[in-house]
Formats: sequence, C-alpha cells, structure tokens
Amino acid sequence: MYKHVIFILFVSAIFGWISFDTHVMKSEPTLIGAISSILFVIIMFFYSAYMGKQNYVNFALFITKYWGIGLLIYIVGYYMLLGPLFYPANFLLTIPIYGAIRYFFELSPSVSIGIFSILFLYFTCIVGYFLGRLIKRY
Repeated sequence: MYKHVIFILFVSAIFGWISFDTHVMKSEPTLIGAISSILFVIIMFFYSAYMGKQNYVNFALFITKYWGIGLLIYIVGYYMLLGPLFYPANFLLTIPIYGAIRYFFELSPSVSIGIFSILFLYFTCIVGYFLGRLIKRY
C-alpha cells in the first residue's frame, strides 16, 4: 500500500503546485489551472479504476482511510490552528482541484470548499474503483 500513498502524494504535489498560486495568492484563475485540476480528477479516477480492474480488494479500504484521515487532519489542523498540520493537508488534498473550482465557479478558498474537495475526490476514487471491478466481471 505504500506505493499507492507515494503515487497519490506525488501526483497531488505536482497538481497542487500548479494550482498553488490561484489558491494562496488569490490570483486570477487560469485555464491551465482548470485543465490541470480536471486532469488530476481524471488521473485519480482511472488509477482507482485500474486498481479495481486488477482486483486489489483492499484498495477501497485504503482509499477510504487515505481520504478519511486526510479530512480529519485537515479539519483538526484548521480548527485547532495547527499550521504545520493544516497547510500540508490543504496543499495535498484540496489545492490540486482548486484551479477548476475557482475557474468555473469563482469561489474563494474556504474550509467548506476544502471539505467538498476532499469528499469529491474520495467519491471519484470509490466510483472509479467499483467501475473497474465491474468492468473486470464482463
């Protein structure tokens, strides 16, 4: 499972870096940021679908723990004002899709947007995983 964590963190860091300026500096959203966010969601979906197709039975549990623990760290870090906990969680879990959120919906960064981002990515991964398992059957 470590390779899954490393892969997800690596991909999240790359796409988080692309959307970082839009999120932190609140600069104008760009088409590049929106496209990179959409690409990130697609990569997470197809990675999860691949895991489902390969019949990795523990992947659904892993992805639930990954996003669940990430959401817990994000919320605890924010509400307890623990910057060293909150900022890495924010960067890796929410910023990668913020470029599209800002580009299409013109929403400023907030905790509710962060929570939505984490839940959206969790459900994207779960749907991808079970779709991959369904495809394997047929």
